[in-house]
Amino acid sequence: GEQVRQEYERKCAVSGIIIATPTMLHEVESAHVVPVSERGPDDVRNGFTLTQTLHWAFDRGLFGVLPNRTIHIPRQVKRMTENAFLKQFE
Repeated sequence: GEQVRQEYERKCAVSGIIIATPTMLHEVESAHVVPVSERGPDDVRNGFTLTQTLHWAFDRGLFGVLPNRTIHIPRQVKRMTENAFLKQFE
């Protein structure tokens, strides 16, 4: 959690967005690249930060992270006009 957010300076690793309240609560969330449920380590090296919206999209398979740390968006997701926003991150 917090260690991952610190590592990424509380910015979304995908979009670069950083949003904070005047009391310095940050919107960014930490996520596992490989889910712990799929034997991913619960370790900062398996974590990155996402906005809440992108975290939701990542958890639902609308994009993934390749081993070279680039973003991959499945073809069927890219074809949907509703997901045009995601294309900028690939």
